[in-house]
Amino acid sequence: MPDKITIDQSGANTAAVESIQADSGAGARAVIAGIETMHMIKKGQLGCSDGHASSAASASYSLAF
Repeated sequence: MPDKITIDQSGANTAAVESIQADSGAGARAVIAGIETMHMIKKGQLGCSDGHASSAASASYSLAF
């Protein structure tokens, strides 16, 4: 990503830049949420409905499907 973008006052250019900025912010939130979820799985904080902790593999599989 560039540090600066120089554009004219065209509405299309402004909309494109705002769209790129919004996409990168949403991507960062998704990555952070995934990291936090994996930490919770590793710590055993995602329990099954019967009260028993599930393995990391089964917990990640249940989140994926």
